[in-house]
Amino acid sequence: MTRIVKACLCVLALGAAGLAASQTPVAERSAEDLRAQFKQLYLSLDTRGMESALAELAARFPQDASRSRLEFELGRLYAYSTIAHLSVMHEEALRAEQILKQFLPGGIFAAAPEAGQAQLEYAWFLLRSGRTEESRSLYGALAHHESPEVFTQAAKDFTWHFDLSPQSSELDSWRRKAAAMEERVMALPPERQGGTLAQLREVVQILKALPEGSEDPSLLMLKGRIHSRRADVAFGWGNYTKAKEEYRKIDAALTQWLAKFQMDPAKSPQEQQAELMSAKVFLAQAKSWEDEPRVARALLDEVLARPEALILGAEPGQYGEAMLWSVWTDRNLGLPPQAQEARLLEALTSGYLNVFDLRQAMDSLGELAETRGDQNARWAYLNDEAQFLPDPALALQAGRNLERFERERPETKNAPAGLRSEGLSRLISAGMVQPMEGVGRLAIFVREFPWRVRPSFQWVREAP
Repeated sequence: MTRIVKACLCVLALGAAGLAASQTPVAERSAEDLRAQFKQLYLSLDTRGMESALAELAARFPQDASRSRLEFELGRLYAYSTIAHLSVMHEEALRAEQILKQFLPGGIFAAAPEAGQAQLEYAWFLLRSGRTEESRSLYGALAHHESPEVFTQAAKDFTWHFDLSPQSSELDSWRRKAAAMEERVMALPPERQGGTLAQLREVVQILKALPEGSEDPSLLMLKGRIHSRRADVAFGWGNYTKAKEEYRKIDAALTQWLAKFQMDPAKSPQEQQAELMSAKVFLAQAKSWEDEPRVARALLDEVLARPEALILGAEPGQYGEAMLWSVWTDRNLGLPPQAQEARLLEALTSGYLNVFDLRQAMDSLGELAETRGDQNARWAYLNDEAQFLPDPALALQAGRNLERFERERPETKNAPAGLRSEGLSRLISAGMVQPMEGVGRLAIFVREFPWRVRPSFQWVREAP
């Protein structure tokens, strides 16, 4: 019997098993069956199916201990899927809020193991939705959390995204709590400290840099990065005036930092070159937003001429970011669409993009295709994002965009079967589309995004 025949028989057997399972009376399905079904539905991002499985689990097994984990994963998926797309992800935003509020004090999952993390995700969701005062209040409550991990992420989120005056009691309170938590974590055995101690020390440093009156040159680079994060958040929920204000602050801090830059004998040359090139990437982005594309392009040219500085300096994702920004900057300077496409494809297959930049590169390629009238190619890029992005929240977001695109252009529903975008075809040829370990779902290889833990397909093999 050939391998192909055997494979076909296996598929038929699985299909029969699945049919039998679907015909099993609901009353016979155990809590374990429903948990397993939820995980499989998560891998295919079938949110309606997940909602149904959770509703049945709650109705028939209200005391099941796994419910809080499943609710948390679905709420977090919804919350992250709305980032920068609130205007079109209304239902997901509503459900994210409904689910995550169950983990607040007084909610049905307030005592669940996931409660602290869920409250963090809710505070982040509020921040990314432009509801800054509600977010600030919740982060203030999390400043009293006993978990070092929860406190540290709350402090990190808060200090990166909220202004504090030099004389504010709020600033003094965060400083004291961060210092106390640092001492507590230092007393733990090294194996229990993990990365928490390093993050706490970063928070303490940020708290020194936050007041606008502080002009310590050693903190100017950090201030530039802080304002870059804030610009990203403001841009994500549509406050372009705030975003431009933050870009002006990036410009001011990093221009001053570059003017004062000197080689530090306490740091390795490689580390300092990476820091220098990183500053130029951030400054180039600010200059682009301030309508100074030629200045931005000159800065990016310096970065792209020295790839080893960022790649070997543990910042390869930022080198990929520079590749993309150089395309967008040159587009504003008149770069023809065909040249834009060639350079975007080069960046896409470079291996230096994180998942956000990869998504943006594919979006830009799809938009170029649509501009030249190729609706099927635009459809293919959206479909490939939904099927192969390794981040479930971004893949869900892409899937919703695909549904909307098909409603607006019904003829694209008849795109040739198996149609792939040029970008995905090149990624496959480059060996960058691989099965995710322990999950089986095919996904595009990307650089890790180090800022915070995001939704992941991998939880389905970790949770009971």
